[in-house]
Amino acid sequence: MNLSKLLPVFFLSLIIFSSCSDDEAGATIQPEAAPGEWKLQDLDYASELYISTVDAESGQTVESKFADVTGELKESTMFITFDDQTDPNTCSATGSYTLTLTTKVAGITMDTSDETFTSFEGLLNEWRIEGNKIIFTSLDGSETEGTINKLTETEFIIQTSMENEGDFLGDGSTARTVVDLTLYLTKNPA
Repeated sequence: MNLSKLLPVFFLSLIIFSSCSDDEAGATIQPEAAPGEWKLQDLDYASELYISTVDAESGQTVESKFADVTGELKESTMFITFDDQTDPNTCSATGSYTLTLTTKVAGITMDTSDETFTSFEGLLNEWRIEGNKIIFTSLDGSETEGTINKLTETEFIIQTSMENEGDFLGDGSTARTVVDLTLYLTKNPA
């Protein structure tokens, strides 16, 4: 094999891998900035509903996507307080937020409606930061993990994915919902 042909490929790879920006190296995370009151400025919401049924002929479970729901933040008076003066750390929310939710089945819009919420189910009670992760422990002891995309003195961006499963129609079929949520928070000046 001729090494002179491999040398340009080596240098090209070196240039490509060394040209990555600092932004790609990781998120800005200052854990000491988390305590305080944060206003919900924006929210990305997307969920998918899957239905699983048992095929009568094969006996195999078949899962299919039933619906997509997306949400845009319409209005927010929601504040989330991260308290580090307790053991364990606690968080709570006050106010509300309204999402404009769009439901699509097979790509066809079936419904668009405004829904108002006063809490973030599964994300409030206790919290801790481990590296670039924030872990919320709910009252029942279950944990939800989120990725901290940014945490500074003024901005807190948390991305999480949650999954729920339950009985559907009582006929042995099940419904599974996958929710992707990104919270954009800004620090409330004291």
